[in-house]
Amino acid sequence: MPFNALAKYAGENGYRAVSLIVPRWESLDRDRDAAGPLERRANDALLAVGGQSAEVGWRLPITLPEVDRSVDRLTEEWQKHTEGRMVEIVMSDFVAQLRQWRPSIVVLDRPANDDAVGKLVFSAAQRAISAAANPTRYPEHEQLGGLGPWRVERVCVQVSSKDSAKVTIDPFEPLPRLKSIVHEFATSGRSMLFPTIHRVPQRECFELDLPPEASEPTGSKNAVIQLTAGREFWTGISLPTNSEARRALLSMSETEIEKQRELAIRQRNFRGIVDRHLDQPDRAAQLLAELRGALQGLPKSQAVLQLVQLADDHRRRGQWELAEATQIEIINRYPDEPAAAESMLWLLRFWSSEEMSWQRSRHVGLQAGQITTDRTALLNKLQQLVESAGQQLDDPLAVARATTPDLKNDVTALSSLPSQDSMQWRQQAEQVWLRQAVQLARLIRQRNRTLFDTPHVQFPLASALRRSGMNTVLMQLAQDDPTSPLTELISKETLLAQAGTEQPPTQFATCMRAASRPQLDGLLSDDCWRAAKEIRLVADSRTPTEFNGSYSFVLLTYDHQFLYIAANIPRVAGLPTDGPRYPGRKHDADLTGFDRLTFSLDVNRDFATSYHIHVDQRGQVAEQCWEDALWNPQLFVAVDAEDSRWRLEMAIPLQELTNAVPNGTTNWAVSITRTIPLTSTETWPARQEVTAQVGPGIMRFR
Repeated sequence: MPFNALAKYAGENGYRAVSLIVPRWESLDRDRDAAGPLERRANDALLAVGGQSAEVGWRLPITLPEVDRSVDRLTEEWQKHTEGRMVEIVMSDFVAQLRQWRPSIVVLDRPANDDAVGKLVFSAAQRAISAAANPTRYPEHEQLGGLGPWRVERVCVQVSSKDSAKVTIDPFEPLPRLKSIVHEFATSGRSMLFPTIHRVPQRECFELDLPPEASEPTGSKNAVIQLTAGREFWTGISLPTNSEARRALLSMSETEIEKQRELAIRQRNFRGIVDRHLDQPDRAAQLLAELRGALQGLPKSQAVLQLVQLADDHRRRGQWELAEATQIEIINRYPDEPAAAESMLWLLRFWSSEEMSWQRSRHVGLQAGQITTDRTALLNKLQQLVESAGQQLDDPLAVARATTPDLKNDVTALSSLPSQDSMQWRQQAEQVWLRQAVQLARLIRQRNRTLFDTPHVQFPLASALRRSGMNTVLMQLAQDDPTSPLTELISKETLLAQAGTEQPPTQFATCMRAASRPQLDGLLSDDCWRAAKEIRLVADSRTPTEFNGSYSFVLLTYDHQFLYIAANIPRVAGLPTDGPRYPGRKHDADLTGFDRLTFSLDVNRDFATSYHIHVDQRGQVAEQCWEDALWNPQLFVAVDAEDSRWRLEMAIPLQELTNAVPNGTTNWAVSITRTIPLTSTETWPARQEVTAQVGPGIMRFR
């Protein structure tokens, strides 16, 4: 959706707008199921920016990995879903939508070269616009539904470059009636569909063109349709307010218009300062202080958006302490804004994550005590927020706080440690972060009980309590609410604690300690692999794949230095057969189009943050630690292949993942996914057994 254009024309100027999302992206529904189905989120997003309705084309699903990059394969797949009538059905649906809503302007996306979905939809939409105006096409629409022919007056095509654009939507353009700017109002809808990170204001650019049936303009019509750069969508098209096509508009004074213009200029200027100084460490640390002054006089919704953007900027650059301070500022200054709930949830995950805790502290070295002053300031703010939220006598988290050492004492001890004692500093810092997570969970419980009762809060909190030695508090929270997500989690944790109990292989895997190291050659002939237990990957039941009796499996083992992973993967006919490619390997390679495995390793079982390591059939890798795409661990990878299969051996230094060598009582949450381009996925645990409540399977070290 072009959210900037919707904010300006639908939200501010009252033009009625609808949206049709043609393919049904099942991955979006699966990844964001807690937020509701895609169609509901899309509809809510459009309503938020002033639109009327959004629909998702359920007939055309995107189910196969990377099928959206191949026109031929996508056409074949959609023909199956429409019983060989794809063109007829899609065209009829498009034309019916145009005749039902009767738009003056249709906005399309210019597809990229590798965007198969975009190419098919763009072509079909152009043909449908022409057909909708032709009374001889699809006469059944009028006969059965009363939908007569309709001529679209203009087609606007969104493009990535402003070079050829006739219209651009400035993200800082003021919207006086809404007392906002384009980017702020657009973000209210955009954030319902897309991740909250990457909210940097950007222009939207559009080419303007004739509808296809009027490609040979004549007379004065051509003067109206063909616009010069810098004009508006609606130039030459008159739609009165308070009509079927346009709402009545609020009146506004020149004083209000000038006020909103001045506020927009202030926000644009600050964004310019941010863009210039974010990559300069000394100046980046000062931006939050400078922003406080710039926020004076701004409406809360606009002011908090500036802070959210700054936090996102820091997150993308791996400036975690600065991102942390900015999120605290949001909670402190704007507790009633929706962004405050997002900030609390992000901080809870950040502080309770063992992966992020280790990556933040592992390189401290001789400068161990350097950042404690900022830590004390953040802690004071957090404690003030908790105290101001009020006391609850029945709150077990309040009991946990009262029965554990004071956080200020922890910070004092942290700052007094000898700088050379980096290991002790790391351990102390981790405890401070964990207790901050518990404190923050208490704040969430008092401010937003609905959010507190979700797995998004309960699982990270459970991990923080468990690692802080507060198991009694964890049990009490579960007893207080038998329907809590913690109940099922504690049941699984209890099962883990029962030594010698046979666990179901569909949810539990065993990582045996290796008596001797494997030789990384991709052959899987070492003794440690013979002793390892197979983890079979299960094909997605919607797209089963045949391997002539073979199956994909993974093996795990470890020693005091490495976690070793091996895999034996049957090939799929028709896919690339590229073998090992070692020269010039680098981190974060593009693995698109190649058979690959993804290993997600959740060290502390918070089911919120984890390491993601992707390896393909060539031995190329890509890695990420939660949101940190800059994480580039040392990996040792070997791949071998033959006509029928390819094999992987990989060694991951444990110090890249954790500061503690696993032992017989260590358990990680793990999921494994094989992505077979244009074909299917295989997973462990099986996809239908992975629920939103319990997350991935459990890997037990033995």
